[in-house]
Parts: sequence; C-alpha cells; structure tokens
Amino acid sequence: MIDVMAVKYIILFSACFVLALTQDNVLQTVNGRIKITVGTTSGCSDTVNFINNQLVPTVQAYGEFLDIEFVPWGRTRWEDNEILCQFGVTDCWANRLHRCVLDKLKNDQVAMLHYMACEFSSPYPSYLQGTYLCAQAVSLNLLDVDYCVANPKDSLDREASAAAVDPMETINFVPYIMFNDNLNLELHRQGFSRLASLVCFALAEDPSTGLLPAVAAHGQFLDIEFVPWGRTKWENNVFVCDNGLAECWANRVQRCVLDKLKNDQAAQLRYITCEFSHPFPSFGQGSYACVQDIGLNMLDVDYCVANPGDNLDIQASEAAAKPMEELKFIPYVVFNDDINLELHNQGLTRLSNLICWALSEDSSTGITSCHV
Repeated sequence: MIDVMAVKYIILFSACFVLALTQDNVLQTVNGRIKITVGTTSGCSDTVNFINNQLVPTVQAYGEFLDIEFVPWGRTRWEDNEILCQFGVTDCWANRLHRCVLDKLKNDQVAMLHYMACEFSSPYPSYLQGTYLCAQAVSLNLLDVDYCVANPKDSLDREASAAAVDPMETINFVPYIMFNDNLNLELHRQGFSRLASLVCFALAEDPSTGLLPAVAAHGQFLDIEFVPWGRTKWENNVFVCDNGLAECWANRVQRCVLDKLKNDQAAQLRYITCEFSHPFPSFGQGSYACVQDIGLNMLDVDYCVANPGDNLDIQASEAAAKPMEELKFIPYVVFNDDINLELHNQGLTRLSNLICWALSEDSSTGITSCHV
C-alpha cells in the first residue's frame, strides 16, 4: 500500500531504441477494446516467459478491455497428411490438447487464460507429463477432451494451421503476438517485452475506456521527480552509457533542463514527454527541439550541457545507485522515497489505478472511487 501523505514517484528514464515507434506502429483500441492473438507451441520456453511475465499481468490489469485468442500451432507443418511439430511428438500431442480445450472454453476468456497459464507453468502437464491435469483444473469433462484429442478429423487443426500461416511468415517467432488482427512486426516486438505498458498507453488514448494517465487524473496530489541516469557508469572520469554517446549526451541535456525547470512540475512533464515521443529529439536527433518547445534559453542549456562534472551528474548518480541495485530495471519507479519491488512492478503496469486507490484511502483527497 502506498502512503498517501506525500504521494511521490521517481522515474528513471534512459533513452531506448524500443521506444522508437512511428505513427504506423502505435497500438490503438477498436471500439474501446484490444484483441491480442498469441501463437504458441507447447515446448517453447519463450512462450512460457511471455504468458507468465507479460500476458497474465496485463490481463489482470486490463482484462475487461481485452479479447485474448490463442493459436496453438507454432512451427507445426503438414507432411504427407501428417502433422510434424518443432519439439516432436509430445509437442504435437500437447498442441492438439490445447486446441481441444481452448475450443471448449471459447466463451470463457478467464478460463482460457487460466488453462494456458497452467499448461505453460511447471511441471508443464501436457507437454512434459502427457496428462490432462490442466484440463481438469478448469473443470472440463475429461472424457469429452480425450475424445477430441483422439479424433483429429475435425476442423481445429486446419483452422489453427491457416491462422498461423501469415503471422509465422511475417514475424517468424514463437510466440507471435498480433493486435486487432493486424500483422505488425514492431508491435509484436513491443508486446513481447512490454505488453502491459503498450496496452495501457493505447487504452489511455481512448476516452471511452475511462483510463487516464496518472498525472492527468491525479496530478494535483503528485510530486514528480525524474532521474536521467539509467545504467550510466563512470570509467576513468568518463560517462559510459547503455546506448552509447548519444544516450550520454541526451541524458545530460535532460539533467540540465530538468534542473532549470525544477520549480515547474507541469513544464518538466511536458519536456520529458517531448523527449520520449517520436522523433525523440535529444537522443534520436541530437537536437534541442524540446528545450525550445518548453521556452528555455538554449544558450543557457547549451552551456550547462557543455560543462559536465557539476552537481547535476553527481546527484543523479547518487540518486540512481540504490534503486538500480535493488530494482535493476529502467524505468524504475519509487514511491515516497521507499524502494519496493512489488510497488515498482505495479507502477509499471497500473500506475493510475495504484495511485487512485492510495488517494481514495485518504478522505482529505475527496476521491471516493477508482476505475478497476
């Protein structure tokens, strides 16, 4: 639980290629919803990681806006009217079981996700043990499931095969991730590594969802602090940054600008939003476009940037040391100067709701309800 007495969060930003989305690569809702199609195969460790670390947390946070579809096929192919699978006979059997169970659960998204999370968690019942344990866990009739598995003359295999053709040809990865039935390699990559964030931003852009970015919804109660340092380190009195000199320079620009805007939280947020939006002026273009946009004197900023080694670098380095040691993630999120891994994780995926619930616990804020 966040102590609401002084709700404050610190976000450490580090310019990152993964953020470089063009307008064509921006996820959007369709009638207030997002459809996520996931191509799986039972023996795939990447699928295990995606379902447990990306998909399940995202559905927990935003499930009411999501339509989830699984296609258990992967790199399976037909040869002489026989199915051959990437990880052998057990992979084929388990994938067939997944298709049967998902078909029987097709009107119950919660049960489908529960089932797939079961199959892709240790001990991987169908793939490694050849059991119906997960089918039993979602209360299906095992005789019905067994009949389906043993009689692959229906349309389930053909439908999965057809559904996987274009995604596997374009994305060529398992699990493939497709949004709103549109193939987009960049969105697949984004979804694989930061699904909750991707979904959250899309929902926040659609007023019908009622999900507002945290500052837009609750900014009057927040004190925001940015620490542009990332995984930067000192080596022989020289900065070394994750993404090279361009990142070091951009981080220095951001430290200088944020310092000059330190008494204007709204301007700081506008500036950082500018820097982390396409075309990412300081990191991607080496320009002061966002500095100019915020109305600062560019000569003053340029002088600051050209004269490193002041307290700004030392302060950022010291501020980032402990959070990076404990959280090991960029951006890190710290509330009220208290490093907490669980709150950091929740902040990454559901910041607005997390803050709203904290504020609703304090009668002085006047907030009595939150969108769940």
